[in-house]
Amino acid sequence: MLLRPDKSVVTEPHHIWPSLTDDQWMKVEVALRDLILSDYAKKNNVNTSALTQSEMRDIILGAEITPPSQQRQQIAEIEKQASQAVAVTTKTRNVHGDELIVSTVTPYEQAAFNSKTDWRVRAISATNLYLRVNHIYVNSDNVNESGYTYNMPKNLLKRFICVADLRTQIAGYLYGVSAPDNPRVKEIRCVVMVPQRGSSQDPNELLELSPQDVVSHSRILEKNKRQWDGDKCIIMTDPRGYVPTHYEKVQMLLSDRFLGFYMVPENGSWNYNFMGTKHAVDMKYSVRLGYPKEYFDVEHRPTHFLEFSSMEGVEMAEGDREDIFG
Repeated sequence: MLLRPDKSVVTEPHHIWPSLTDDQWMKVEVALRDLILSDYAKKNNVNTSALTQSEMRDIILGAEITPPSQQRQQIAEIEKQASQAVAVTTKTRNVHGDELIVSTVTPYEQAAFNSKTDWRVRAISATNLYLRVNHIYVNSDNVNESGYTYNMPKNLLKRFICVADLRTQIAGYLYGVSAPDNPRVKEIRCVVMVPQRGSSQDPNELLELSPQDVVSHSRILEKNKRQWDGDKCIIMTDPRGYVPTHYEKVQMLLSDRFLGFYMVPENGSWNYNFMGTKHAVDMKYSVRLGYPKEYFDVEHRPTHFLEFSSMEGVEMAEGDREDIFG
């Protein structure tokens, strides 16, 4: 009826809408707006004068909005909950072992934070690392056959994989001897697991040497010139402009004809990722013969067990309280 108020308004055969002038269309637009708003007001028992401009726009465009009366009721309920909220004080520890006391009010603040780097998820995933040692192969593409050849015992490599983490790089120093019959063949006999603190922000499994590893290796060479022969090593001091042509691949063999061994820190802990404050670049340590402990071993994360003991203490206290008061 609004589009065709009288018989003088016609719709052309090839048109959908009636043929109206601009002034007529403006009047029809206002009438349709009032019709939609009055219909909404009738259904929700509200007065159109109580609607804001943004609410009117949403209603005209067909958006589902809450009636003002229900909206005010929800706001009142939220304010009532906020006034009755009780602050909860929680005592916890961070990864460095520092004790933190936090007071929270809303359930959102009291919820536990989880992320992709959560150590619990990583610890469960690391239990399947032993499956990766069943399929190990050496890529011999673009190998410089005129250079040194390194012979790696399988038991060293398998153990190194099993004690690792999926999101953090770990490192060890390789030691070996030259083969008696061929001085250009180096037989790796030992891996020394030094105290280290890796990062889960930039883990990588590349088919080529990463610039970070190149810089770390060159830094070690620079600080240990007496122990390392610089004539047999290439030192890079600037990773800018780094390309794969800055290094060359050498031959490496996996062998089960002889076994290697590990050297670990005297205190048994090589992973300081969960004890960051205890690690220092210039820290002194001694090593001994032994198996490296797994990344998530008990000795590597004592703060986690302190949290467990404090949680158990709270649960026991609550249980005693229930027994006392029935």
